[in-house]
Amino acid sequence: MKGMDPRQMLAQARKMKDEMDRVQNELKERMVEGKAADGLVRITFDGTQNPHAVRVAAAAIDPSDPSMLEDLLLVALKDGLAKSKKLSEDAMAKVTGGAGLGGMF
Repeated sequence: MKGMDPRQMLAQARKMKDEMDRVQNELKERMVEGKAADGLVRITFDGTQNPHAVRVAAAAIDPSDPSMLEDLLLVALKDGLAKSKKLSEDAMAKVTGGAGLGGMF
């Protein structure tokens, strides 16, 4: 690439990495909630896909049908993870301009 200054490219890469690190730290503080059965089961995740809390309403617990609660937990888990991943992807896209650099940094 004619005219590209390697030092300038390196400085830009460092700046992007610093910005991505800042966003990652912010994502650890942002929370989303996965829900099932109109909120009877709720799982809270941060923006880095780490779970923080599980809440199960008494109405979701049927001792004669434990598989129902298992299914609700799975639905809430998938919902929360999807929301957390979307939050992260949207935040990183602002930094990378949608370049999708993945694990490059």
